[in-house]
Amino acid sequence: GQGNGVAVRPSVASGSLDPRRDFPVPEGGRAARFGTSVTVVFTVTTDGRARDCSVARTSSDPATTALVCGLVIEKIRFNPARTRAGDAVEARYGYRVNFSER
Repeated sequence: GQGNGVAVRPSVASGSLDPRRDFPVPEGGRAARFGTSVTVVFTVTTDGRARDCSVARTSSDPATTALVCGLVIEKIRFNPARTRAGDAVEARYGYRVNFSER
């Protein structure tokens, strides 16, 4: 099936999360977080905002992980999912933040 008639999945419209700018330096410095990631899942609303966010997977420290949902909701806007007829509909979406800088 198409999953609730979704023909076009949500996508990022604007914004991003910058590991250096948006997250405080963890205990042990940035190197302590190097190579880790946090994946969150949430609903993209018809007006392109994230809600009902939860952590799906993390390899990062708990303090960093706890910040991701709030930052996604605050800083990123999305193109909503659309039906074949072009109507905006709510849909689940996953987003991953990679910490690849030391």
